[in-house]
Amino acid sequence: MKCLAFLAVLAVFCSVLHSGQADECGKHEVYLQCGSQCPATCAQPNPGTCPTVCVAGCFCKPKYLRNSEGKCVKPENCAGFFKKVKGWFKNLG
Repeated sequence: MKCLAFLAVLAVFCSVLHSGQADECGKHEVYLQCGSQCPATCAQPNPGTCPTVCVAGCFCKPKYLRNSEGKCVKPENCAGFFKKVKGWFKNLG
């Protein structure tokens, strides 16, 4: 019975810990338990081949890139404007 109570407390603690991390994500971000080690950024919108290693944390939502200030922005709001051409982003800046 003590073991069951301990597991219940542990589950609640983990849930609170996880939700706290998710609440810390910024605008246009989402918390992922298993995100990419090489997320798309304004400097590198097509990171290419990346090791399949799970990284927990805040990641930009789909259709957003992380800029040099660490904020998630639409590609057209990057320092150099990017246009998606045949599934890839092309720097037009």
